[in-house]
Amino acid sequence: AKGGGGGGGGGREILEIDNAAAEPLKPVFATPPPPPLLQDIPRTSVIFSPSNAMEAPDPIKKPEKGSATLVWRDVTVTTTGGGGCKRQVEAAPPTKVLKSSTGFARPGSMLSIMGSACSGKNILLKSLAGQLPNSAKLYGEIRLNGFQQPLPHGTYAYVRPEEELIESLTVREHLYYSALLQLPSRLPLSKKLSRVDACISEMDLEELVSIRIGCSHKTGGLSRFERKRLSLAVHMLSCPYLLFLEEPTYGLDSLAGVLVIATLRKLASTRQCTVIMTMQQATSHAWPLLDQLCLLSNGTTVYFGPSKGALEQFANAGFPCPRLQNPTDHFLGLIDTSLDHVNSDEESGDQMLSQIESSAVLRTLEATFQASSEAELVQSLVVQLSENEGPVLESTGHPGLLICISVLTWRSCVSMGREFGYYWLRLLLSAVLTLCIGTMYFNLGHSVDSVRGRTAAVFVTISFLGLLSIVGFPAMVKEVKIVYQEIAQRQTGVSKFIFANMLASIPFLLVLAFVCSSISYFLIGLHPMFTLFMYFVINIFMCFAIMDGLMMFIATILPKVFEGMVATLSIQILMLLLAGYFRLADDLPKPVWTYPISYLSFYTYSIQGLLQNEYVGVTFPSTIPKAPPISAQVTLQNAFQAPDTMLGKWVNVLILAVMAIGYRVLVSVSFLLFQAVTLYKHKSLRRSQVE
Repeated sequence: AKGGGGGGGGGREILEIDNAAAEPLKPVFATPPPPPLLQDIPRTSVIFSPSNAMEAPDPIKKPEKGSATLVWRDVTVTTTGGGGCKRQVEAAPPTKVLKSSTGFARPGSMLSIMGSACSGKNILLKSLAGQLPNSAKLYGEIRLNGFQQPLPHGTYAYVRPEEELIESLTVREHLYYSALLQLPSRLPLSKKLSRVDACISEMDLEELVSIRIGCSHKTGGLSRFERKRLSLAVHMLSCPYLLFLEEPTYGLDSLAGVLVIATLRKLASTRQCTVIMTMQQATSHAWPLLDQLCLLSNGTTVYFGPSKGALEQFANAGFPCPRLQNPTDHFLGLIDTSLDHVNSDEESGDQMLSQIESSAVLRTLEATFQASSEAELVQSLVVQLSENEGPVLESTGHPGLLICISVLTWRSCVSMGREFGYYWLRLLLSAVLTLCIGTMYFNLGHSVDSVRGRTAAVFVTISFLGLLSIVGFPAMVKEVKIVYQEIAQRQTGVSKFIFANMLASIPFLLVLAFVCSSISYFLIGLHPMFTLFMYFVINIFMCFAIMDGLMMFIATILPKVFEGMVATLSIQILMLLLAGYFRLADDLPKPVWTYPISYLSFYTYSIQGLLQNEYVGVTFPSTIPKAPPISAQVTLQNAFQAPDTMLGKWVNVLILAVMAIGYRVLVSVSFLLFQAVTLYKHKSLRRSQVE
């Protein structure tokens, strides 16, 4: 349906388009018709005519089993941080970002919450989905099938504008692992696979099942539109009754946006799920696909009802949609109070609107809607739907512990193996580095004069291998973002991920440590004993495990790649300075630098263990005739002020293992804090709702 320009009398024309053929232009609002009634618009046709909005609503029925009717009444949200709106951050707290919103969403319908920036549309969506930030306080009443209850796990899905996807997996693999992590253990594997196939078919992903997701800007990866469809498929695996979408057309071109809206309309119709989404605006091609519409401005409801009824509502208020203009552009141009003046089409003859302030237009539209029979009908339907108590939705359940750990471990192994920047680039650079170090310190010999050179070779090898570990930080940041997303969606737990990630990384770290040790150990000419060589491998493996834990901990608190890499590099450099090579241990200031910071440097324990592995029990012939042999350990202590009571080499390895586990514990604490904040947010939201 496209708008036509009215004449001097303020009338409007509508071009009615049917499935058969187009009819001539005819005036619809020359004589104001009765107000449109709120109901589900028939979904038998893709294109709708304005007459659909005038039909009587369906009788109010109790929600059927497997459906969700969401009703909210007088929902008000206050926040001290502007609710994510930059223009409201400086406002004096508390700020009302949503004011007495009332409405409903029924199974099989698609509600579009539309408004300009800072209109409160995303706040309303997050209020209904239980995703409000901690700084927000909710007042009012939200009912699900007539009951005030939190949304159970598995009964709803919340789709963000940009979902994190594991780019090294194929489309089918990503859906398969997601199904195993989402669906309960009682569901047979065959049914889980059938759901994966059904979602692939429903989202038209058949031709993409074997393609790796990749980055959207890389050749061979999925486009933004394809990634959006994959994200929807992931969330539809659990067959949710409620589907919340935050800006589903974000970052898409106009055609892709229309296809996404059409897909959502199809999901609402075929699955009889309740779809609620926010939109900045809809294109002229997407406008006919909209079902129910909620227009917000500064947190106030300007219109709620069938999308086609909004055209009549604005026309009755004296602001008809000009000819050939996108209706959503017309609506948003009127209700956006950030504009100084209302834009108008001079050809349409609406010169009077160009000098009207947007705040005055908004007051007129608000008053018109509140005084209309549509607003009364909304209140009446909300009361009736609230009183019709349907089935109480229950959680669909979670997969078992062993299933989660197995899936997460195998998924991490596949991702680490395919992600070149995770371990393979690190292995390549480390092999080249150790080859360079080995040739620089080639065959140092076993004399007393070689102690200093061997010590330098060991220190350089350990320190630069640790510094090169930073090349895997970007891939680790991606994995941490995936985990944060899955924790927020309650698909996995913190301890499950930490344990699975540690298991998955062990084979790669062992290969990395063995290759680097084999090159450097024999080129430098260290003692050719198998047990000593294996200790060298274990020591370097522990250092790599510590570096992985350190990088993951930093990735949890600094998710930006550049900031995280700078922080990781700074910490490593500080640890190297305190390892006892650049600055001898006795020369360090005792407060702070010696106690406790020098004891937190894992390089200290690693280098001590490797030097003990090389020199404990070793003697050198004296250069003085008939003098007793010189102890290599005494020479080492004299040269580098090593402590007389140096810890045993296996004690050093044990300390390294404890530090590796300790960093994993810090990662768990970071994730648990995030999980606790998420749970507290849900509980406080429901508590404030009851109050």
